[in-house]
Amino acid sequence: MAHGKVSAIIPAPRHVVFDLLHDYTRRLEWDTLLQAAYLADGYAVAEKGATAVCVGRKSLGSLTLKTVYVSFERPRVAAVKMVNSPPFFQSWAASIQHEELSASESRLTYTFHFTARPHYLRFALEPIMARVFAWETNRRLHALQAFFRRNRQWHEAAATADNGPHENFGCERCWPPDADAAWAARKGLAHEAELIDSSHFHVTIVACPNCRQRFVSVFTETIDWEGGEDPQYWQILPITEAEAATLVQHGAALTETDLDALGPGRRCLKRDYPRAAAPRVFWGNGIHIGPHD
Repeated sequence: MAHGKVSAIIPAPRHVVFDLLHDYTRRLEWDTLLQAAYLADGYAVAEKGATAVCVGRKSLGSLTLKTVYVSFERPRVAAVKMVNSPPFFQSWAASIQHEELSASESRLTYTFHFTARPHYLRFALEPIMARVFAWETNRRLHALQAFFRRNRQWHEAAATADNGPHENFGCERCWPPDADAAWAARKGLAHEAELIDSSHFHVTIVACPNCRQRFVSVFTETIDWEGGEDPQYWQILPITEAEAATLVQHGAALTETDLDALGPGRRCLKRDYPRAAAPRVFWGNGIHIGPHD
């Protein structure tokens, strides 16, 4: 069995790093190893027992690993093991540990081990595969460091508050723990401010009539000119009074970068309605404005 360990200091608190790593809607923003990454088997958020699929770059043969989370202890550690049978791998498992160093830095340690196949070539394959995987993991962690340096709002905001999935926003009426119930509760939110009003990009501030919690609601649509069923995407994020005031002040001058910087790691309600498929509602972290018309 081959094994390896790679460590790096990331310029962000560990809870922010943990949340980004396991947010598959944002994985390709920083991960240099992959061309696709998504949760599978009906899972909408990473948790113990959830399954995920990661597809390597074409230069690496588009190797596809399907894994299951065997541990998920936010923000300290998560571990996965392979459950499919890709070429050259008999078994594979990895863990990612996070150690807080300061309000703006944490150490990430990635540990992996695997067994190669076929067994009669294991003696030759495993040393080569281990070196390649360690090199690629180093490259990924350098890319992760660069991501946080480019997006300083992530750790600057997190230095004063843990904006993770367990924070206290809203009430049971407007922000219940179940994603489908939260989407249904959206209909009862009151409109407060129109920030961007475009047919394919719509941003508003809404509020709960019961507890006065404010949310920013973002709608995007991509025109594909096929059958009139254009892909649509909604994101609803609870915001503080200060954030609401800043958004209103920006108004129509609000940029997608401004929205992406809101509430790093904060629980966000998302609804994806792809073309020719059923819509799904799920929890994610933070706002990410993807491609749209």
